[in-house]
Amino acid sequence: MFHIKEIKLNNFISYYGNDNVFNFGEKKGVSIIWGKNGIGKTTIIKALKFVLYGKTNYKETDFYLNILNNKAKKERKYHFSVILSFQYNEQDYTLIREVKPGLLNKEDTIPVDDNFFQTDWLLMCDGKNLAKRDAENLLRSIAPEKISDFIFFQGETITKFSESLLKNKNSAEIVLAIKKTLGEEVIKNSLNDCNSIIKNLEDKQIEELKKIKKNNEINKNIEIKKQLIGEITEDIKSRLEHRDQVEAEIEKIKQQLSQNEGINRLIDEIKNTEKNIAINNNRIKETKNEIKEMLSKRFNDFTFKQYSKIMNDFDTSEEFSNLKEMELKYTKNTNEKIQYEMILKESKCNVCSHEIDEKSKHNFENKIDKINEELQQFEKNNFKDKISEWKLRKNRIQIRLSSIQNPKNIIEDIENKTFTISDLIEENNKQNQELKKLKEKRNTIDIPDEVIKNLNSDCIKKEATLISLDKSISDLKQKLEINNTELEKLKSNLVLDDHENKMNTINKKIRLLKDIKNILTASISHFNTQMIQRVEEDANHFFSKTASLKAMSRIKIDYNDYTVKVLDHNGEDVADISTGYENVLTMSIIYGMHKNSNLVGSIVLDAVGSTLDKEHKEAILSSLKELSQQVILLTFEDQIIDNFKRTNQSEIVKEFKIYKDDKENDKLYETKIEVIK
Repeated sequence: MFHIKEIKLNNFISYYGNDNVFNFGEKKGVSIIWGKNGIGKTTIIKALKFVLYGKTNYKETDFYLNILNNKAKKERKYHFSVILSFQYNEQDYTLIREVKPGLLNKEDTIPVDDNFFQTDWLLMCDGKNLAKRDAENLLRSIAPEKISDFIFFQGETITKFSESLLKNKNSAEIVLAIKKTLGEEVIKNSLNDCNSIIKNLEDKQIEELKKIKKNNEINKNIEIKKQLIGEITEDIKSRLEHRDQVEAEIEKIKQQLSQNEGINRLIDEIKNTEKNIAINNNRIKETKNEIKEMLSKRFNDFTFKQYSKIMNDFDTSEEFSNLKEMELKYTKNTNEKIQYEMILKESKCNVCSHEIDEKSKHNFENKIDKINEELQQFEKNNFKDKISEWKLRKNRIQIRLSSIQNPKNIIEDIENKTFTISDLIEENNKQNQELKKLKEKRNTIDIPDEVIKNLNSDCIKKEATLISLDKSISDLKQKLEINNTELEKLKSNLVLDDHENKMNTINKKIRLLKDIKNILTASISHFNTQMIQRVEEDANHFFSKTASLKAMSRIKIDYNDYTVKVLDHNGEDVADISTGYENVLTMSIIYGMHKNSNLVGSIVLDAVGSTLDKEHKEAILSSLKELSQQVILLTFEDQIIDNFKRTNQSEIVKEFKIYKDDKENDKLYETKIEVIK
């Protein structure tokens, strides 16, 4: 059951500030909020619609700007909210919807339209935040927006309802809301659920077909892969057999060669000796080339020594030494002159901080004059030009010297390499003598070299074939391993479910759901008829308690278009029903709808019975407790309300008075709340 516990309005329309609270508590019964017209009763319904749906049926243009309290707006307080606390199915909920300046806007900025604001909302259950989707689903089940007019009644709602039902001004919106209220929507939701489940099952059917198709393609690829693996396996087997054959042939050749092992050794010795002689000849040739290169560098050795001597003579000359000494003295005098001049510029000594007297200054000036005389003497002797000329000459010698390679002792290296050549020639002479002996020995043997050569050649070729076979077999084994891995991967991609049984199960479910769908479709009309009969029965019960004209016997509701007629005792239509009785009839129908709806919970009534006479208004008020377990009545105080409060004290759980402070001179008023009970 939906039960409103508390509603708090913060800077909302006429409710200024953050302490505007209507606390209805958890007790069932009737709560009354009364006050003068225009003071803020209807604002409470607007606040409920705002917090639940983000709407109020208020102005659409600059919506937020218009529902912000005027006094708060004047004070540049641009934050407003509504907080609704309620119980539903024995759990406590708090719904907050607030509007505040956007992130890029400051409080001191004056808003000109709704673009200034940003809004957010939050639903908590027992103190824990709900996810937005769960919160939206819950709010739709508690108070669907399309039937909110049957939960939060305003005077215009009853008028609109009356015109639709009693004056044949059929409104599709009203009829749809009635159907939703009576529960037809539940059946339609079940139909939608059936359609949704059927659609999901059909999607699964398609998915299963895709999986079957995928499995077929994978199985086809598996067969291709198996065939390829078989071919590779046969190829490996064939090559292994060939390898065994070649290996046997090599072994046979080696046996033949082993019978002539002495000849083979002799042939190998001849080859090795010839090879050594060729190597020595190459070394002799290379060494001779190295000696030629060294002889070409002999000139550089002489040049380097000559320039080194020139450089040494230059550095040790008396003239250059004198010039260097003069340069040092010139530099020293220049630095001393600079220091004395700096001392004369200061009034105190930088070392001891004493005042520099005139005598000291005179001494420093004499020293500077003496230094200047010496410096002038240097200038007369063209000292600087001579120094520059000597440095330039020295630099040229250094550049030339650095460009000449400083060779090692070339003569010594040439002698060593000459000895190396002699040793190699001597070694070759010995090798040639040995070669001559080996060839003479070979000539004494009758077996021709050609036979031995052919056997060795065949052995080498077959060993090369063996190596090639080993490589190809290794490559094929690697290829076989890769294909086996790919085969296992293909097998792992197979969906191993029993798709045929799954498809049969899905088809059975689809057929069953389509049968249920047909039953639900056929039951809507019957359900509506049954529900209207029950609404009609309960509406007549309420009508009999509140109507005073006995000529009006009963209410009759048309099952097709939901229009209402009033019948007399003869079953004839009663024409020309007064506006007051139209309200009584409408309240009777609303009573019947609520008694038979799935919306058992709070009802908020604004200005109920405002067009009724005293008798009918009292009758309707006395029946409010039967309308719902919680009724919140918004009204203005009069004798009828006073009588109702007096005679129904036990049923009234809360009473509030709303008013405007008469001492407030500002036209931008604020509604005050006083708790009476």
